[in-house]
Amino acid sequence: MSRVLFSAFAVGLVLTAFAHAAGTGAQSGERSAFDREENALLYQISGASLVEERIQSRLALGRFYMGRELYVEALAALAADEGGPGADEASLMVARAQYGLGRYATVLRTLDDERLRMTPEGAALRAMSLTELGAFKAAAGEFELAKPPASATPEFLVDFHVLASAAALETGDSDRARAGMAAAQALRIESASAELALASAEIMLKSGERGAREAMRTLMKSPDPRVSALAELHLVAEDARTGAASRRRASAELAALRHKWSGGAFDRELQTAAAAFIPEDEIIDRMNALRLLAHNHPHSDAAAQAKQDLAAASECG
Repeated sequence: MSRVLFSAFAVGLVLTAFAHAAGTGAQSGERSAFDREENALLYQISGASLVEERIQSRLALGRFYMGRELYVEALAALAADEGGPGADEASLMVARAQYGLGRYATVLRTLDDERLRMTPEGAALRAMSLTELGAFKAAAGEFELAKPPASATPEFLVDFHVLASAAALETGDSDRARAGMAAAQALRIESASAELALASAEIMLKSGERGAREAMRTLMKSPDPRVSALAELHLVAEDARTGAASRRRASAELAALRHKWSGGAFDRELQTAAAAFIPEDEIIDRMNALRLLAHNHPHSDAAAQAKQDLAAASECG
């Protein structure tokens, strides 16, 4: 496990926050509950005379920020890895903060330690990050050991179950995919309703269930632009895969979709579909699309397949 050196940035954050809290208190005469608790934790760190005391105070500050989803602040508070008791907890909190910031590849590097990888929380964060990166095969194996942290928010739990469902679906386990979706829906998080509806419709579509296309068409009208764009992408890809639309038509529709959304899983799925459905006589375009996919999403199963296809094409050439 790599050690993170104590950074001047972390010191600056602590001292700045301390000064700000003290100044605010002097001006207003009273502080909010957040300010009071944060200030008390900062006092503990500044007054710690022993390494062990400093470590425990810093962990407490990290927990304080993590519980409020203040991930940047948590990373700064935990920037000093001094080893000893609490090192594993600190690494797991750092990985959880990195996940919250969408730094999925960084999570994998932070938890690239056999001891941490074998913990239920470490496996959960790795499995979720692998799924976000499109590495479904590796993620499915890690989900076997995974368990969300006890302090996980309902929103984090929804992510966990939805991503476990996605990894299962992409590796051919539709029963486990449905079980994961049921667990996510049971949490009844209103803010996640559109994402859950999309994930559920994707299970239906890939399982060939009746009503799947209608569900996707409904989601294309979602006020959430990401959900709308992904629903359309799933339908275009399915039409091309089943022959309901020609490769040339699918390529044109996929090109138009590039203007509706970008980033994350959408880009990966769009590039994967674009490479797969380029007309067979457009060999150079297909090779370029495969190279782009492998470069932009190196951790994904799609990238691994793209590299195999490129190698096979080179041998044939």
